[in-house]
Amino acid sequence: MTNTVGLGLEGFTFPGLDPFELVDLAAQAGYTHVGIRLIDPATNTPRLTPGEARNLRSLAREREITLHGADIIDLEGPRVMWEESLSTLAACGITRLSSFCRGADMKVASRHFRDFVAQGREYAVTPYVEPVSYFGVNSIGVAADLIADAGGGGITLDTLHFGRAGDDLTLLAEIARSIPFWVQVCDGPALEELVPAGATVQERTALLRHESIACRLLPGEGVCGVTDVVRAVRANAPGSDLVLMVEAPNHEGVRDVGPLAYASAGRTAASNVIAQSGCTEDHA
Repeated sequence: MTNTVGLGLEGFTFPGLDPFELVDLAAQAGYTHVGIRLIDPATNTPRLTPGEARNLRSLAREREITLHGADIIDLEGPRVMWEESLSTLAACGITRLSSFCRGADMKVASRHFRDFVAQGREYAVTPYVEPVSYFGVNSIGVAADLIADAGGGGITLDTLHFGRAGDDLTLLAEIARSIPFWVQVCDGPALEELVPAGATVQERTALLRHESIACRLLPGEGVCGVTDVVRAVRANAPGSDLVLMVEAPNHEGVRDVGPLAYASAGRTAASNVIAQSGCTEDHA
């Protein structure tokens, strides 16, 4: 079991903050890590210049914050920008870059991710793929198949998408023994509270997407089994350390209490998950 669990704050939780503001907020709220929303998935281009990336790296060191990873590449988007994005990550000292794939053609998805992993190696960056419950790559099993075919990479495990996809804890435990996970924690209400009976596929997708972008709950406040997910990873991942990244965008909640109070509440909620997920609670 992983004995030491750190806590990080994902930039997706605060889309209005730039990476520098996010680092400052994370430090104020007592986090040890941040995940930077560094890549614009509409174009696959970095949001920072190499010079700005180096300045961000310096600020993170000054604030004693580790840059855990960056997101997010659209595997079906422009591939010509991969090199520039990977170069910017290298300037930040970031070694993880997440991605997603909307399409349902797994042969195409596998080819894209295989090429992404190969190019990432040139920059000492490990590409991760995030299963998104309403996209083509929507489960940890599908993601694991892409990684096996690519001969490398990791899975960005978002507890909301894990719950909404109906993913399996037994399979998670098995996969965690051999594939690295980037764990993002948040929660959501019962699906029947979100999606009305009789909703069309298009209506269901729109509601799930809106929840994912703007209406998540903090970890432990819903029914996605966050503690069970974290416990399965902790009990089976081969490493001794794990970082839980709070990714819980809730635009109304942030407006109500402000960014610092919301970030602090997320840290408290994630700390509770750590305490409940194992017999050790060493965390920052």
